[in-house]
Amino acid sequence: LKQSPEPRHNLTFSSRSGAGLEIKTALAGDINLSARDIKHIGFAGKIQTTNSQIKAGELLLSPEIGAEWDTALSLQPELLQIKNLMLSLGKGNQVKLAGEISKFSAQPDFRLNLQEAVFNLKEILELAGNPVKPATVDGILKLANLEVNGHLQNSQPEMIAISKGSIAIDSFSANYPQSAAKIEGARLAVDLQDIKLENLALRQV
Repeated sequence: LKQSPEPRHNLTFSSRSGAGLEIKTALAGDINLSARDIKHIGFAGKIQTTNSQIKAGELLLSPEIGAEWDTALSLQPELLQIKNLMLSLGKGNQVKLAGEISKFSAQPDFRLNLQEAVFNLKEILELAGNPVKPATVDGILKLANLEVNGHLQNSQPEMIAISKGSIAIDSFSANYPQSAAKIEGARLAVDLQDIKLENLALRQV
């Protein structure tokens, strides 16, 4: 992933709780709001954290977080168009998607296209506190061209369908020092097509 030059921040945020959790970060942002009329609103912008610090007794890993989006909201009929949404975490994790959500105040229908998602497994596990210790894991998880549509009923997923997409793990390695088990340079790729979940149960493959 290409890293953009560090932006100048225009907002500083800090928070401290009684439990000893302290968060400090600088925010660089550019947000645009437009309205054709009261029922049709455009919302676009980008935001990026810099120089973040999270303390809970000690200094924790504090990844930079970024978001860039371009959306359009219609209140009649109810439709949220996500023309572009990009999220980033740390140095090697990024998600790009687009889609739309209709009837969002009642029983929403959604259609999403996950154009690309890239996750650095080593970095993600480090941010999660290395739950697999003493094992070490590395590799790149990639999802691409994942087309998903579905329906929510009472805020719960009633139906989710994946019409196509792919999942791949590149340069995967795992080592468990207390045994001879070791994996190096493995690659796994899976193409997804016509998968349907009803009430989170697999119904069709």
